[in-house]
Amino acid sequence: MLSPDVVLFLFLPALLYWEALTSSVREIRDNSASPYSLLNDDGTALVPPAVAIEVVTDERPFSWSGTALAFVESCVGGIVIGAAIALLLIPVRRRLPEPLLHSVLSVATPFLAYLPAELLHVSGVLAVVTCGLVTTRFRPRVIGSDARIQATAFWEVASYLLNSALFILVGIQLPAAVRALTSVSLAQAAIAAVSVAVIGTRLLWFYSVPCLVWFLDRRPQQRDRRITAPQRLPLTWAGMRGAISQAAALTVPAVAI
Repeated sequence: MLSPDVVLFLFLPALLYWEALTSSVREIRDNSASPYSLLNDDGTALVPPAVAIEVVTDERPFSWSGTALAFVESCVGGIVIGAAIALLLIPVRRRLPEPLLHSVLSVATPFLAYLPAELLHVSGVLAVVTCGLVTTRFRPRVIGSDARIQATAFWEVASYLLNSALFILVGIQLPAAVRALTSVSLAQAAIAAVSVAVIGTRLLWFYSVPCLVWFLDRRPQQRDRRITAPQRLPLTWAGMRGAISQAAALTVPAVAI
């Protein structure tokens, strides 16, 4: 069984950082009212599972107010740390003489954002996403074209390999997990019920909130983003990008199942 800590440290920071680097801050702002974005799906959507795992493993006492406060602290703290790391690295990037050094720093950046956030018990996921978005905002001014081309080529290959490795790891561990299901316990039945509730809530969300957005936002560009109900159905079932959700699943410790 692959350690959850390995998945969190090795896969998530790198994948999320690359997604942030290839995102446009302007497009995120323009689509802020839409239920799909990097921050919604890959950022904040990964924070509640982390808080829930802490509660289940008795690392954090459960209360509605305490859990809500922990969620807010995790989100805000991660965003602040990610932005701070990105801004601190800007003068460093200006002074790097070679494209290769820019690539090395690019590889290290998501982990430089993730580790301090996790050590402070805030969201390392949002720290990485924020760091990537801030870096993207300033990258053309502080990184030369040669360095950007080299780093982009590396991240395209690395993200492909990491995505593939995650699905392979899940496939390897699935037979053992199925064989271990000799009976259905009360906890597993509760997990199944929660899963059904989550899927139902997602269906309700996608067929109700967009209508509210359309009613409140009458801008022409918002009307251009509207899709029909049949088009919305596959989006409802798709959820987050596959590799990110697989990584989240692999982070659940066996003691919590």
